[in-house]
Amino acid sequence: MALGWTFVGVCAADVVAGFGLWRGHRWGARLGLATSPVAFALGEGFALPLILVGVPIRVALVLAGRRSLG
Repeated sequence: MALGWTFVGVCAADVVAGFGLWRGHRWGARLGLATSPVAFALGEGFALPLILVGVPIRVALVLAGRRSLG
């Protein structure tokens, strides 16, 4: 149950990171990259294929667009 709530917290942090990225803030990229390993590990543990595919794509896109962030 604790891991489930951890996953909920990581997903909430990802939403906040997405909002920051949408607004063009660097902190959104840092938060998104910080939560990625935890989200990937929890996605693997809970066998969630969309998380396992989405996290590497998100990391690649954040790294590709990091110069355009203010």
